[in-house]
Amino acid sequence: GVVLNPPALGSYGIDVQAANVTLKSFTLNGHGTGDTYGLKISGDAVIADVQDITVDNFYRSGFDFNGLNGLTLKNIISTNADWGVGVGLTDVSNAALENITTSGNVWGGIAIYTRSYHHPGSVTDSIVLQGVNSISEANPIFVELDPYDGSTLTFKPATNISLAGYPFM
Repeated sequence: GVVLNPPALGSYGIDVQAANVTLKSFTLNGHGTGDTYGLKISGDAVIADVQDITVDNFYRSGFDFNGLNGLTLKNIISTNADWGVGVGLTDVSNAALENITTSGNVWGGIAIYTRSYHHPGSVTDSIVLQGVNSISEANPIFVELDPYDGSTLTFKPATNISLAGYPFM
């Protein structure tokens, strides 16, 4: 398979800001130092299909998805984030996660955040975890709410989350 070794400097190993993104079948190796993330996809109304990818040894989160509407993650492995999670979803709606493996990520396996960074007033909605998943961190899955939406102190809960056998905090 294809193995990518991005330069040690920079904020992301791969940073994609485009619509209708498909990424498949490669390994992304980090350097374990600095303020680097593995794979980031972000944007307004982006649809992303990410399959058969391994991300290892990035200082921050291995996979970082922001502001997406429509995400498929399948056969994903994320390991050894020294200061982050395996898979981070911020302001993401309509996501299907299947066959996810995480280990050695200090903050946890999968994090679901609602922050309204990308769409004012947005919430994280319709996240489904299915298939055979191996999430071995002490915090396997957690949902974090941002209590401030820019104008009022109103909690914006993540909604319609189905996590097939995993409790979340």
